[in-house]
Amino acid sequence: MKRNNEWKDVKHMLPNGFKMIEEEYLEDYEVMGYHFEHVKSGAKFVYIKNDDVESYCAITFKTLPKNNKGLTHILEHCVLGGSKKYPEKNVVNELKKSSLYTCLRASTYLDKTKYSFSSMNKKDFHNILDVYMDALLNPNIYINENIFKQEGWRYDLDNDGKIFYNGIVYNEVKDIAINPPDLMGQKIREICLCDTNYKYSLGGKLENMVKSTNEDMLKIHKDYYHPSNMYIFLSGKEDILGELDFIDEQYLKYYTKKTINNGKILQGDININGIQEFYYPTNDDIKNKNYYSLSYMIKESTCRTNHDLNLLNAFLYNYGGSPILEALRKKDLFYNSRIDTKSYNQFINTFMLNNIDEERGESFFDLIQNTLIDTSKNGIAKKMTDVFLARVEFNRKNNKNSIMGSHYYDEIIHNWLYGKSPFESIKLEENIHNDIKNELDNGFIENGINKYFLNNENNVKIIYKPKKTEINKLFQIKTRFSCERVEEIKKDIIKHKCYQQEIRKTSDMSIPSVTISDVDLQPENFELKEDEYKGVKLLFHPDKTGEIVYYNLNFDIMNLDLDKLMAVNVFKEIFNQMGTLNYSQKELDNVISIKSGNSRRYIKIFNMYGKCDDAKYKFVLQSSGLEYNLDDMLSIFMEIIKNIKLDDKELIKQIVNTMCVNTYRGMNKNSASIAENRLMECFTDMYRYWDKLAGIDFYNEIFKLNNNFNDMYDKLIENIRDMITTVFNREKLIIGITCQENVYIRVKTCMEKFIDELPSREYTKVNYNLDMTGGNEAIMLMSNNIAVVKGCNYMQLGYEYNIKMDVLKDIINREFLWKEVRENNGAYRVEMKLTVNGSMTFLAGSGINLMETLKVFDRIPDFLKNIALTDNEIERYIIRQFKDKRNTPYGRGEKAIDRYMSNLKFEVLQKEAEEIVNVTIEDLRNFADMIEDVLKNSKICVAGSEEIITKNKDLFDNIIKI
Repeated sequence: MKRNNEWKDVKHMLPNGFKMIEEEYLEDYEVMGYHFEHVKSGAKFVYIKNDDVESYCAITFKTLPKNNKGLTHILEHCVLGGSKKYPEKNVVNELKKSSLYTCLRASTYLDKTKYSFSSMNKKDFHNILDVYMDALLNPNIYINENIFKQEGWRYDLDNDGKIFYNGIVYNEVKDIAINPPDLMGQKIREICLCDTNYKYSLGGKLENMVKSTNEDMLKIHKDYYHPSNMYIFLSGKEDILGELDFIDEQYLKYYTKKTINNGKILQGDININGIQEFYYPTNDDIKNKNYYSLSYMIKESTCRTNHDLNLLNAFLYNYGGSPILEALRKKDLFYNSRIDTKSYNQFINTFMLNNIDEERGESFFDLIQNTLIDTSKNGIAKKMTDVFLARVEFNRKNNKNSIMGSHYYDEIIHNWLYGKSPFESIKLEENIHNDIKNELDNGFIENGINKYFLNNENNVKIIYKPKKTEINKLFQIKTRFSCERVEEIKKDIIKHKCYQQEIRKTSDMSIPSVTISDVDLQPENFELKEDEYKGVKLLFHPDKTGEIVYYNLNFDIMNLDLDKLMAVNVFKEIFNQMGTLNYSQKELDNVISIKSGNSRRYIKIFNMYGKCDDAKYKFVLQSSGLEYNLDDMLSIFMEIIKNIKLDDKELIKQIVNTMCVNTYRGMNKNSASIAENRLMECFTDMYRYWDKLAGIDFYNEIFKLNNNFNDMYDKLIENIRDMITTVFNREKLIIGITCQENVYIRVKTCMEKFIDELPSREYTKVNYNLDMTGGNEAIMLMSNNIAVVKGCNYMQLGYEYNIKMDVLKDIINREFLWKEVRENNGAYRVEMKLTVNGSMTFLAGSGINLMETLKVFDRIPDFLKNIALTDNEIERYIIRQFKDKRNTPYGRGEKAIDRYMSNLKFEVLQKEAEEIVNVTIEDLRNFADMIEDVLKNSKICVAGSEEIITKNKDLFDNIIKI
């Protein structure tokens, strides 16, 4: 896009009450940026004018917490509980019934609350904008205290008549309250920003949250949710003057500009001596699993400071030869470490070491400081400058293929929120990257280390140590209530339950919606051209990618014995960390950074469309880079698989330990997914295979390997070498390529050269004999919540996939489960899920009501038998099925290749599109018997709280403690 002057005469006051503050041509992105202010109300507005088919909006309020009650977080949930114009109980749930949104989110941060949405349909986008504006400025929280009780916290009664705490936000925050990294981050702010509002918890501390009231929340809304504190960001091809006029006429003209008090945001010097020690709770009797942090509070609050810190951290940590990276590697600490910069009004730069024994961790603080001193004297290797410049060049060119509205928002919001030009950061980044080589030659690294770290006395050292605790007792009510108070609480609980049972729906459904005539009913077809060379499939998707080539190497692993799957997992982690015959670890790191763009390795299961338990398992090397580097990229990969060194036993041991720790954390963080996948093992080999790759079986094996590493090391290395020989050859290899049409011939030539170097070996598919889990199962995790999953494979009961089931799923989720499980029982997440391969599950996560949730699931058939939706309501759910994500060139290529791998023909999608528009109320009712059959033949799997599982132990045939 060339710089345009279409608004060149608009310099001061626009006719709809806005004035233009500034306009900038953002050269790196080739877009125009406009900055407005609404004169009467003080609302601020940025518009990025580009050619994106997706319109994106983020409405942000600056919301620093005033205490630890979590009120900004609770308010984020509550304002969406209906409004003056749209009185539905939850406007987000209503929008999800019919909107074509590609993004619909609300997020609370420490210094802001953001409500973001996007759509590729202009009418739909405008509708969401209207709904959000009314919800934020005219919410029903002033007339209905039950919204606070439902979304925030309340007293509730269990089946034994015992009073407990409940509420969606309360349950969401419980697991954060026992997570060591979250506790560390909170403690760093409490110490480094002790005199400011940043010291408070963004989500709330539970002991303080239960002292909050509806009146406290209303005060936060009055203080912060005013147009004078509103930052409205929009990007895309918009009728911007029309949108400004609408916002002014419908909302902003009714407000008068006022001063917003955001509290204290500037920290002075801090005087902290010595190491600060704290404890995190754990159910396990673990020792020496400590967390370390060295944090520097930088008092300067300029845009340049932010860029300096980001560049310093990259040079110190991100590349082969980076001083801190290399120092940590020598001590076998790198895989437990990270560097983090938090940007508020001031900055905190933190060096962290996680989950490490005390003997190894005690040297961390000296190691960081000594490395900083040494680097400030000796500088960095010249090679690192080449690496950095190569990354800058790739990112600039790749960004043009993948920029979305949210990216622009992330670039501008920090400066904008703190009173600076929203475009300052982007303009500064352009200038710095253009002059970075000169800056590096003139002591940028050395001067920056001295300025921000070594000469900065505002630093703190923190250690978090484990302390065995009965986790469940942390969240129990500790207050002794009088008999009178107990009766008051019980009456209040009954009153709230009456509110939960209310059905508040107007006949004309006030939430605005697009109609079928507004929707493109044709599925998108992604072009794919098939080639072949020496038996290897080349799948080419032509697209506008500029100089970038995206490719996937899909190696078959179905010829691999089950006992080699651990070797696959370890290999993908050590892939570029070990060095090779011709490259040291540092050299390999640098050559990959220079020649390659973004790369990752993973195992992917491609399920055949519409078939039960028919899948292909692939080891995928996904990468991208500049076209002229492709030959080198492929040569590096060939070097690794031919010549990887596997003799650094201590490094591999450290990587295995990190894999073990990360898997444990992942299970605790994603309990619902773990339970769902574990449950489906009862029905199909695909899930049993998955469990050995990433589930409970995998964790048991990696735990065993970690604890017995010395005894198992030789066998592991033998298995890795056997796995490399078995997997990395031509047989069953499929290569996906996305690039410009005019460069494909050169890309194909590079791929043919790569294929020539691959060995050709006899392929023998292994017939797996996978043990089936049986019965209902419970998995005890480090959590005080519970994830509940019930389901089975409907194809094994004789049913086939029908596209109308997708409409059914959305209706069950929005009309039934949302109300019964989320609103009534306080679970943060609830949904029915189904796949085209037969899996059907009913899932609730981050809740506490196990038995009540299962009872709700069992009531779904009755809900369907008695369902009474109008044609208009059903049409909204039909419209919802035509929602699609905004695809980048790479994303379109991925979809085209995924369709090929899953044997999904475009003609099938066209036929399904024709069928789905004809869904009737009778179709939905007819599914009731099928759902009833599924539930009768379902298994149960839950994951989470040991206390809740123990209390309901008679439900389960097997209980696993992680």
